Amino acid sequence: MTPRFREEPADQLTSNPVSPRSTWRRVRDQFHRVRLGLAGAAAAVVVAMSAWSPASAAMRPGASTDLRILRVNVDDPLSVAMMNENGRASLAARLISEAVAQMPDDGAGATTAVRVMGAPLAHGRLTEQSRQVIRAALPAGADAAAIYEKSFANVLVRTLDGLRERYPAAKLSVFGLPLDSDGGYSFNHQAVNARYADVIDRMDAFVSGRSFLLTGADAMDDLRIREALPETLNMAGDRPIFVQRNGSWSGLTASTAGMSAGAMTDGEQRIDPAAVASSVSSTGVTVTIRARRDMYSTPKGQLLQVGDRGVLANDLHSENRRLFAELVTPPVNGRIILRWDGTFAYRPNPGFTGVDRFEYKTYDWRRDPVATAWAVVGVTEIDGGGSGGSGGGSGGGSGGGGSGGGGGGGGSWDPWANLHDITGLPMTQDGWTDFLAMFQHPDRYNDARIIYVSSSEGSDATGTVYGKGHAAVGPDPFNPVGSVRPYKTIAAAYNMLRDGYPDLMLLKRGDVWVNEVLAGNWRKSGRSAEEMLIVGSYGPLTARPRLETPANGTALGAAGTDLRQHFAFIGLHLEPHNRGPTDVARGVRWLGNLHNLIFEDCYFRNFGTNITFDSYQGTRFAQVSLRRSIVSDSWATGAHSQGLFASYVDGLLVEECVFDHNGWNPEMGANATTFNHGIYSTTKNANVVIRGSIFARSSASGVQARSGGVVDDNMFVDNCASVNLGYGGGPTSDPNGVVVHARRNAVVEPADRGFGSWGMAIGNISAVATSVVEHNLVIASSPINGNAVIIGGFDGYGIHNLRLADNTLLGGWNKFLRAPGTPGENLNNIVITSNVIQASQSNALLLELRDAPWNEELDFEGNVYYRPGSTNGWIKDRSGTFSVASWRTYAAEPTAESRQVTFVDATRTLGTYNATLSAQATLEGFLTEARKQSRANWRPAYTGAAASAYLREGFTPAQ
Repeated sequence: MTPRFREEPADQLTSNPVSPRSTWRRVRDQFHRVRLGLAGAAAAVVVAMSAWSPASAAMRPGASTDLRILRVNVDDPLSVAMMNENGRASLAARLISEAVAQMPDDGAGATTAVRVMGAPLAHGRLTEQSRQVIRAALPAGADAAAIYEKSFANVLVRTLDGLRERYPAAKLSVFGLPLDSDGGYSFNHQAVNARYADVIDRMDAFVSGRSFLLTGADAMDDLRIREALPETLNMAGDRPIFVQRNGSWSGLTASTAGMSAGAMTDGEQRIDPAAVASSVSSTGVTVTIRARRDMYSTPKGQLLQVGDRGVLANDLHSENRRLFAELVTPPVNGRIILRWDGTFAYRPNPGFTGVDRFEYKTYDWRRDPVATAWAVVGVTEIDGGGSGGSGGGSGGGSGGGGSGGGGGGGGSWDPWANLHDITGLPMTQDGWTDFLAMFQHPDRYNDARIIYVSSSEGSDATGTVYGKGHAAVGPDPFNPVGSVRPYKTIAAAYNMLRDGYPDLMLLKRGDVWVNEVLAGNWRKSGRSAEEMLIVGSYGPLTARPRLETPANGTALGAAGTDLRQHFAFIGLHLEPHNRGPTDVARGVRWLGNLHNLIFEDCYFRNFGTNITFDSYQGTRFAQVSLRRSIVSDSWATGAHSQGLFASYVDGLLVEECVFDHNGWNPEMGANATTFNHGIYSTTKNANVVIRGSIFARSSASGVQARSGGVVDDNMFVDNCASVNLGYGGGPTSDPNGVVVHARRNAVVEPADRGFGSWGMAIGNISAVATSVVEHNLVIASSPINGNAVIIGGFDGYGIHNLRLADNTLLGGWNKFLRAPGTPGENLNNIVITSNVIQASQSNALLLELRDAPWNEELDFEGNVYYRPGSTNGWIKDRSGTFSVASWRTYAAEPTAESRQVTFVDATRTLGTYNATLSAQATLEGFLTEARKQSRANWRPAYTGAAASAYLREGFTPAQ
C-alpha cells in the first residue's frame, strides 16, 4: 500500500516574519494537519486497544473499539539524531510519549496485528529483523537520515492503514482525542491545544525517574523540565545532564536543562526543532531564512571550538544563498567569538558549570530578512583543564607569525583564552596570531610536513622534509634548534606541499629570491581552520624574506572554480624586480573560490595593484584577513591601480595595516586619478571590517567602502576623498542599500589633486538597520575647496537610517555638512546630533540641504556651529539661508548653539605626535616610521587607532 501523505511545502510553515513563539505554534499547528508519518525517526510503534484485555486481542475484524498509540521506542542513534533534527518528529514524539504515560506498560498482544516493513514488532520495539529489513532497503550511497525519515513515515502510515483495514469501525485516538483520516491522518489540533496547551507550548522535556527525553524547545525560552530536580540528574551510562536552578516557572519549582535525548559527548552538537523564520518579499519573490536553535556540550574550563558552519549548519535559506552569523546577545557565563560563517569558540568562565547560552542573528548579503536563534552550551562538572597553549616560551617569543611562547611569560598568558574576535585564532600577548600555539596543540599538525627554503644556504638536491617533533626542528619550527637542510628554490619547496594537509613552507629571514614567484596558480589547501597550511619564515627575527618577482607577471596568483581554503601567508616581502613604466606587475591576484585566507606581517609594494581578490566565473571568497601588513606604492600607466581591490568577498578584515601612496606614481607617468584608491571594496562584498589602520597619500580615496561595513579607529591623511561609506556615485547592486559603522576615525590634511576633495562621504544607506557615524575628527588645516562630510541622498538608494553624532568638523573646508537629496524621499530617518562644526573661513557654508527644503526626516539636535564674521548665511536649504538663530526655529533645533569652541590642544598634528615618539616632527617622518612596522619592529604607537586617538584627544572641547 502506498502511504498517503499531504506534501505541504515547507515554506508554508513560516511564510511571513513572525515571532519565535508564534513560529513554534505555527509549526505545531501545521503538524497537526500533516500526517503522523512525518515523524522523522526510525522507531517502533505499539498500538493497543483502549479497553485492553485478553479478549480484546482476539477481536474480530470490523468490531468497534478504540485504538490508540501506546509507545514509540527510540533506541537507534540515527533515530535520536533525526528526532532532534526534525521539529515535526519531536512534536509527534512528545504527543505519543504523553499518551504512553497514561497507559499500562503492556501491549504485547496488540503488536501481533502490526508489521513493520514485513517484520513484526516485539514488545514495543523494532526487532533486529525489522532493522535489517529497513537498512537493506537503503540504496548504496543513499542519505541514510533522509531515507530513515521516509521509512518511518511509511511504517507509521502503513500501520495506521493496516489497523483501519483490519478494524474499520475502530476509532483511533491520541491523548484520548480522535485521530481523523481524510486521505491522510491528522489531529483535531484545536482540541489538543485546549487540553494540552501547557505541554505543547511550554514543556520541552519529560522526566520519569532517571529517564530523560528532550523533544523540542520554544526558541525564546530556556529548556525546561516539568518538575523540581536535584543538583544533577543521571542518565543512561551515568552521564550527567546540565541542571541549573532558575527560580519558579508556571507556579512550579523548575530548573533549566540543556540536554537532548541520550548522552552528549564533549563538543557534540544537538539541533533543536524550533525554527525562527523571517521573510521578505521583493518583486514578487519571497525569501525566507530560518534560524534553528543549537545545543553544545563542553567540560568545565574547556575551550569549545565549533567549525563546519557552526550555528549556521542547520539554518536554511529559501534560495540556498550563503548565510552570515552575527552575535546579538553574548553568553553570561563565558566568552565567545562568533565568526561570520557561524563557526565559533566559547570558553566558560573559571569554575562555571551549568547552562549558558547566546543569541545570534543570520542573514544573507542583503541583510534582509534577518532571523534570530539561541544556542545553548552545557558545561559539565568534568574539568577539562583547558586546552591552553603548549610550550613554555619567553613571553614575546619569535616565529613567522606565531609566538614562540604558547602561554608566554611563564604561563601567565593563555593564547587559547585570548582568541581573535573575527578569525577566532589564538593570539599572542602583543596581538599577533599565535601560529606556534596552533602548531604545538597536541591534537593538531601531527602529520604536518615542514619544508625550509633558503636562497643563500639551500639546495634542491639535498632539501629535506621534516615532521613535527624532529630533533633538528625542535618544538618551534619557526626557530629550528638544529641544522636543517632547506630547499633553494621556492618552486621546489612548493612541490613538496600537499593539498589538504597542514604543511609549513618557511623561507629564511633576510634571504632574497630574484625573479621567482610564490605560485602562478596556487593549488594547495590546508586541512581546516585549526590546521592551516602556513607559508612563513624562519630564523632570527630580522628582515622579512624578500621575493623580487618578475617585472611582468604575478607574484602570487590563484584562479579557478575549485575550492581552495585554510592557508596563511606570514612575514613575507613581495615586490617586482626592476619594474619599468610599461611593465605589468601583479602582486597577489586571487580569482576564484577561496576560503579562510590570512595575510599577516607582509609587505606588498610597487605592483600595478598590490592585492586583488575577485570572482572567477561567479565564485566568491569567504573570510579574508589582512593584518599588520604594509601595502604601498601601487601604480599603473595603462590601467586602474589599487592598494587592495576586493569584490565578491564574504568577510573581509583589514586590521592595523599601513596603506601609503597607492594608485599613482608621477615619476613613472602614472598620475593621480579619481579611480585609484588605497582600498576599493565593491558593493559585491559583505561583512567588511577595516580598523586600526593608516591610509595616507592615496591617489583618490583612502578607503572606498561601497560595500559598507565597519570602519573604526583609522587614521586618514593626505587623501583626496578620505573615506567613502556606501557612497559610490550611483546605484549599488544592492537595492536595499548597505549598513555602515564608522567610529573614532581621524581625517586630516586633505589633498586636492584636481578631482574633488572631501573627508567622509555617506550614501546608499539601508533602512534595515541604523548606520552610525560617530566620534570622528575631520580637519582641513588649510583652506580647501571641499566638503567635510557629504550625506548623499541622491546616490543610488539614498539614505534611510543614519545617526551622525559627536563628530568634530573643523578648519578650512568651504562646505562642512552637505546633504544632496530630498528629505522624505531619499533622505529619511536621519539624526544629526551633538556635532561640533567650526569653520576657519568667513565664507564657509556650515550646513547645506542642496536639493529641497528641510523637513522632519532630518532631525537636528544640539549641534554647535561657528564661523568668523557675519552670523548670517551659515546654513542653507532650497528655501533660503539661515543664521543659527533663525535655524533654531525653522528646523526645530532649539538646542542648536552658535559659539566658538575651545579645544584641549588644537596644535596637535601627526608631526607633533611623531615628536612625542622621539622621531622627526613632520608628516613625512611619521609615515617613514609607520612603513617600518613589522613583527621584528612592532610599535603600537604607529597604528591608526593610536594616532587617531592622539588627535581626537587634542580636539576634545575643553571643559
